[in-house]
Amino acid sequence: MPNLGAARADSSTAVSLQLEDAVCHDYITLAEDLSDFRTVDPHTEKDYVSLLAHQKGLNFPPGTQFSYRNSNYFLLGIVVKRVTGMTLRQFADRQIFGPLGMRHTHFEDDHTEDVRNRATGYDPSGHGFSAVRSSFDQVGDGGLLTTLNDLALWDQEYYENKLGGSDLGRLLLTTGELRDGTKLDYAFGLFVDPSPHGLEVFHGGWLPRFQHATRAVSGAPHIRHLPLQSEQYSSRTTGCEYCRYLPGRRFR
Repeated sequence: MPNLGAARADSSTAVSLQLEDAVCHDYITLAEDLSDFRTVDPHTEKDYVSLLAHQKGLNFPPGTQFSYRNSNYFLLGIVVKRVTGMTLRQFADRQIFGPLGMRHTHFEDDHTEDVRNRATGYDPSGHGFSAVRSSFDQVGDGGLLTTLNDLALWDQEYYENKLGGSDLGRLLLTTGELRDGTKLDYAFGLFVDPSPHGLEVFHGGWLPRFQHATRAVSGAPHIRHLPLQSEQYSSRTTGCEYCRYLPGRRFR
């Protein structure tokens, strides 16, 4: 992506971006730190790319440290668009969600779209509550809307490997390694941790007034999907503690 300027870094690759060891500044944090650039206001993909392009460099040389940043997968979503000629939403619908039968799952790249049966977060307001909706349209690092039934189909894919076969399944669980040989606990968009219960695979995420934790343990029959209704909880910590007491139970 030549238009990223100094933040591009010649040694940053798609693999480095996926393993989070090639890190430019977090685009959401950058926006929140600027008084005239608020994430609650509508901004385009071009606005955020320009924000990253104006940075003088990366946080550290690629392959020397690990640091989770939203910018990496946001940029990877743009790479998909430039390589395929489709938006990430279109590509995922055609190549991933469609073949899996996940008809109620999509990347929300238009916050004005009316989504049927959408669950909305709420804030206390006076003696009641008011709905909280985001105007954030960026995807890649997040912005995915789905349903519990579609999550059950996603669950099955982890065990059946319909899309890419067992080779892709193994690749997704391959953790990174820094230049000095330090092993990471982060694979291709997944945290992978050895534990007394087996190999634990985890990731969490959030939208305004929602958090979600997904965790799988090797040898257990199904993934646990844990929705968290309050932002006061850490999706990673709470997901770990909760799943510890529910070995092999399926949430749908």
